[in-house]
Amino acid sequence: MENIDCEKLSGMPSGEESSSIRERIKKARDIQYERFQKMSRPIKTNSEMNVKDLDTILIKPEAKNILIESAKKFSFSPRSYHRTLKLARTIADLDEKEEIESHHILEAVQYRPKLNL
Repeated sequence: MENIDCEKLSGMPSGEESSSIRERIKKARDIQYERFQKMSRPIKTNSEMNVKDLDTILIKPEAKNILIESAKKFSFSPRSYHRTLKLARTIADLDEKEEIESHHILEAVQYRPKLNL
């Protein structure tokens, strides 16, 4: 394999601009704000949802199946299951999707810590 010139590497685009990331986060927070305005108790973010709140989350059936299969395969505790669902909800908010889709669940599962069993 040939060596890659370091100058070429440093000139590569580094990804999404901070300003666009900031705008996506602001939109996601606005979505969450609207969602939680309808609730009787004051919460601001998905991470503050309790188990009852999670029952109101819209999730496509195939995404729910992936979550269940992942929970079985990786032996999620109930807490891990709920945290993964909350994270998937946040990822869907960043994507401006009303329902959690399969790729949102798959991304959330990827962020779980790897355990050496």
